[in-house]
Amino acid sequence: MPVLPIDDHGVEQAVEALRSGLPIIVSTPSPLAYTVVGRHGAAVNIAKKRPGNQPVGVSESDLDIPPHRGYRSSAESSPRSSIST
Repeated sequence: MPVLPIDDHGVEQAVEALRSGLPIIVSTPSPLAYTVVGRHGAAVNIAKKRPGNQPVGVSESDLDIPPHRGYRSSAESSPRSSIST
């Protein structure tokens, strides 16, 4: 994977890679080394040299989007839980 500059053009390239289904690697603040980001779990796993069908963690940036296939929030999976504001 190429190293992209942290500028407008680099961001455009990263977004394009994600839209095409490729994973990208994002550096994170110390002490963390990096994060592999992608739209497809298999692509993230392959980038990390793991089996494509291995389960991956999911982080969402917007709670108003529908859940991923096969993923249920803890509120959905527990019949006794409720959400209050």
